[in-house]
Amino acid sequence: MANLEAFQELIEKEEHVAVFCYRSYCQSCKPMAPVFEQVSKDVSFAGVIFVKVDLEEQKDISQKYDITISPTVVYFFRAREIIRFFGAKTKEKISAGLQDAISSEKSNERNASVAASPLPSDGPYCQGIYEDRKKTSALFSARRKFFNDLEPRCVIKPTAAEYETHTPIGRANQGDAHFAVYLWNKPTESPGKIFFGLDFINNGANKDRFKSAMFQVTFGYHDADKTHLPINIEDIFPSSAEQLVSHTEFDADLGIDLESDSVSTTSQDLAFISGQGRHSPTATWNFVEAIGGGLDAHYLVSVTLPTTSKIWMKLYGKAVHVRGGLTLGSGRAIIHVGSLEKPYERILDLSEVI
Repeated sequence: MANLEAFQELIEKEEHVAVFCYRSYCQSCKPMAPVFEQVSKDVSFAGVIFVKVDLEEQKDISQKYDITISPTVVYFFRAREIIRFFGAKTKEKISAGLQDAISSEKSNERNASVAASPLPSDGPYCQGIYEDRKKTSALFSARRKFFNDLEPRCVIKPTAAEYETHTPIGRANQGDAHFAVYLWNKPTESPGKIFFGLDFINNGANKDRFKSAMFQVTFGYHDADKTHLPINIEDIFPSSAEQLVSHTEFDADLGIDLESDSVSTTSQDLAFISGQGRHSPTATWNFVEAIGGGLDAHYLVSVTLPTTSKIWMKLYGKAVHVRGGLTLGSGRAIIHVGSLEKPYERILDLSEVI
């Protein structure tokens, strides 16, 4: 793929596009290349365009679509990301996942048709749209504005045919560094368990790092009168750093292979992590670096809720980013995804899978 412009033109022009994202030094990527080739030759995917992207050479594509893990396979339908597969996978797993994703889009189109009718609707489906600010200086200003929620109260609606739901629900950046939040749900296995992926991606100088962060989410029943009666959390993970002996241990829930060298491991000295909110409607996690070590690039947290068909969520988070080893003044920025006063709101509709 030549560049970002050519990539965007391709996914906008073609209805179905599957992308194999790799890095030349990634050992797990090498055996995946022939597997991806085999899938591309399967006659059942005759209408799908298969392309490869070297994330090292095409860093603009990596940044624009927030693809940080390699290998990753991403499926786009009409320029909209539908699903990602992380880590080395067999031909059977990729084929099954793509088939499920393609089938689910047919169902989603029917749902969208209903939503476009005069009948009441919960809102548009979440597309993962976010505000991007390239200039660093504005973010270090005391007058800077919070990042806007471009998809307020949008709907995430898994179907029984889906392998899993992977939806970006918040993102903010400080120059080339960004803090992003994703939601995962396994609709057929455990619809009441909700995963949140937190990315702290630093593309600056070696001494630039994320120093600390906080993420909070509140759950309620989604109802027509918007009272949002609270849903108490049955379980929360993690409650401490000791539960995260290795990120690969719980990243397996996302389909990331346990031995994949593309997955970041924890720092030699564990960051301080605390999670609380069990038996209440609000979960809060705090992350603080081990001295000077910075936060890891990826964390996964989760909650288990009582099974219900429609879940309302409000969420916000903030991350402290420091540049060049400085911790005060112009070297420090607080990056916000929402705020306590204006949190992001999302609706998880499980009515088709429970």
